[in-house]
Amino acid sequence: MKTKRVYAGLAGAVLGAALISVAVPTAGATAGQAGTMSVAAMEDLSWSLYNLDGGRITAGFDGYTSTSGRHEGIDIARASGSPVRALIGGTVTNVVEFDAYGMSTIAIYNPTFDKTIVYLHTNPLDGLYVNQSIARDQKIGTEASRGAGGVHTHVEMRTDYRTLAARSSDSVLDNPNPNEFWRARGYYIR
Repeated sequence: MKTKRVYAGLAGAVLGAALISVAVPTAGATAGQAGTMSVAAMEDLSWSLYNLDGGRITAGFDGYTSTSGRHEGIDIARASGSPVRALIGGTVTNVVEFDAYGMSTIAIYNPTFDKTIVYLHTNPLDGLYVNQSIARDQKIGTEASRGAGGVHTHVEMRTDYRTLAARSSDSVLDNPNPNEFWRARGYYIR
């Protein structure tokens, strides 16, 4: 059985209610073998990326505070080497260890939602490859600072099948605000 940290209901998301732990069945277990998560319970997005305490959002969507331009994703930071996990399942569309700027990219497309989730600055797992099927919560890399000024993972939701992130340094946003999408997947963004 796995214990997840979640916020209870909409009131918790809006009013900052106390964090609770809920037991959820692991693969092969039935709902009768463990407590089930309430539909209203939501998992903290920053905790879910690592499945560890200590992750924090350092820049929200369109949330640059000290850099010019618009921010196309959500930056979440934890210690270097922390495991980075897929927030939704899908198929890998791109894995780049280091581009011309030293940045890494992992892109995962989910056809059900017609969304690609792009993870930047992480150290992709050895053996991660294009067309590989990835499950939600599967480890895809480790926390790093590839092509960034500090250790963090940039998580970007893009519409359609994509292989790269949008430019976060221009004055126009290419991506829609992802907060409702993440909430619909059961994640709370604090």
